[in-house]
Amino acid sequence: MSTHNECVIIERHKAFIEQIETNPEHAVTCAQDDIADEIFAMMEAKNVSRAELARRMGVSRMTVTKMLRGQNLTIRTMVRVGKALGYKLRSNLYEPMEDK
Repeated sequence: MSTHNECVIIERHKAFIEQIETNPEHAVTCAQDDIADEIFAMMEAKNVSRAELARRMGVSRMTVTKMLRGQNLTIRTMVRVGKALGYKLRSNLYEPMEDK
């Protein structure tokens, strides 16, 4: 059985999560994480290390590491990553399904 204080904490937590999820920066962070995950998957599929990707792109290994953390992910960078791994960039904006 929950106490009143536990219920208050749960409600505050729910409100906090809702604020985060409606913040545009949250969407950016999620997109960056998704892109980094896709790059990791492509690297694994092609058996390409960070050092090898850096060499193919003509950048430092640190640049690749930052990119895989979601930093410096520009369209130009995405095209270069794709080319280095044998993929093409395709953008995909979609209308999210509402939670029901």
